[in-house]
Amino acid sequence: MPSPHTPIVPDQQCNGKSGLGDYADFLLETDWAVGEVLRALKETDQENNTLVIFTTDNGTSPKADFDALEKQGVYLCENWRGYKADIYEGGYRVPFIVHWPGQISPATRSDEIIVQADLLATLAEIINHRIPADAGEDSVSLWPLLSGKRQADTPLHEAIISQSVTGNSPYAWEGGSFSSPEAPVGGAPLMKQSPER
Repeated sequence: MPSPHTPIVPDQQCNGKSGLGDYADFLLETDWAVGEVLRALKETDQENNTLVIFTTDNGTSPKADFDALEKQGVYLCENWRGYKADIYEGGYRVPFIVHWPGQISPATRSDEIIVQADLLATLAEIINHRIPADAGEDSVSLWPLLSGKRQADTPLHEAIISQSVTGNSPYAWEGGSFSSPEAPVGGAPLMKQSPER
């Protein structure tokens, strides 16, 4: 969906509704759209046989005007440093919400580190499709985790490696520790290594 991506142009029905500005209005539009999908699934008796995944591709854009929102008590990045295109957690930590009544227990949470590439193996397992050995090599099925049947104590991923928007600053997350070479955060270079997120 276009919301809440730039350009920030909330629909007329949400414009001015939040009382917090255009970006917050756009977030309300996103919430409304997701609610409409869930309502339609329920009304057409498709809710119990439809897996709904809500996620996004990056952290919040600075176009959201963090300063103006924070003055009103809204903290989009909460305690995460950085935002869209940055190498730190505010740049790549995104929501991942899954809804499938009868298959996934509601109101459960996990601190497991996952990546969107895991959707390939997950969906393949759900529909009982075998992925070729040379496809999705980094994809790990989340289905045991989502269905509450995961028994292993080891993390799904040993490490996750990615890059900032510039493409020259790789980072890795291994066993809970965060390593980074010099990388821009909000346009300013930071230390070569930092345990901070």
